[in-house]
Amino acid sequence: MKIAQISSLWFRVPPVRYGGAEMSTHLLTEGLVKKGHEVILFASGDSLTEAKLISPYPIHFEKTHFDYASEQSMVYLNIHNLIKANNEGRFDVINFHLSLWSDYVYFLVAKQLNTKCVFTVRYTIPDKKKLPLEYQMLSNYKNLNFVSISKSQQRSNLKLNWIANIYNSVDQKIYTYNGNKGDYFLWVGSIHPYKGLHLAIGAAKQTKSKLVIAGKINKSIPIAYDYWLKEIYPRIDGKQIIFKGETTRKQTAHLMSHAVAFLNPIQWDEPFGLVMVESMACGVPVIVFDRGSAQEIVKNKKTGFIVKNCEEMMTAMKNVTSIKRYDCFKHVSDKFNINTMIDNYEKLYSSLR
Repeated sequence: MKIAQISSLWFRVPPVRYGGAEMSTHLLTEGLVKKGHEVILFASGDSLTEAKLISPYPIHFEKTHFDYASEQSMVYLNIHNLIKANNEGRFDVINFHLSLWSDYVYFLVAKQLNTKCVFTVRYTIPDKKKLPLEYQMLSNYKNLNFVSISKSQQRSNLKLNWIANIYNSVDQKIYTYNGNKGDYFLWVGSIHPYKGLHLAIGAAKQTKSKLVIAGKINKSIPIAYDYWLKEIYPRIDGKQIIFKGETTRKQTAHLMSHAVAFLNPIQWDEPFGLVMVESMACGVPVIVFDRGSAQEIVKNKKTGFIVKNCEEMMTAMKNVTSIKRYDCFKHVSDKFNINTMIDNYEKLYSSLR
């Protein structure tokens, strides 16, 4: 099949550091190429791929410091490139990967193309009261073909035309199994109040545990930067609470593979916590708040603990050595296998032809 993959232009594919959506898009794209499909990736010009790459700009947006108008211009140029490529040799399927609200513009494009289109939704469905405009925009196009990344994502008040649920996967060549734990708990992610890092720090301090943090500081997001300055930075001492900054994928994998457990006290309904799968692939149990896709990703008391609050998290931290690290690795190999993800997309594409 001739398949187009449309990624966000904000991060490189694959991402250098943070970027779960771009990592999943990368694994899918490369897997389809290996299976003999003609794949064209529409992404930033510094993306690394065996597919044909078409890009409106040589580097990803995070590096450019573009203003909003310039960013939108690049998105429109990306659309122009897609339409041009489709007119020159029609695609069998176009798979849009939605990770930003601005990606909604692709709904308009899909309506104009005489080609089968699929939208993989990589964020939480907007709340009608909190984000009324985004909710209305998505509602206007609810009959398009949507793919969820967890079943919990489908349980939104906005009923989209979900044609499949396909879980993300991880590259187990990078996130490798280690049966021997180190002496620290780990937190990885973008530093923002909804990620709950302050709760992980509190739990570590009360249990007298070492916590290593690998996080991205969001200076461009006022609420996130204020959170870093007031809630996180003052509590880092370099001994018990250790900050590593934003790490590369290989650095993150190394930190994960030596952790006692991964702490994930999330404060939002995350559609798919890829970092939890990455941790378990390394053999590291996950202690996560019962939000979003947690119950689909972690097997409670088998590959980690699903908890309701900080008290339960601290109890789990004391009991986490009861979890067999190999069970975590096996769970990822069985349920979040790369080949399974690629096969499921391939079957979906074929069913639309």
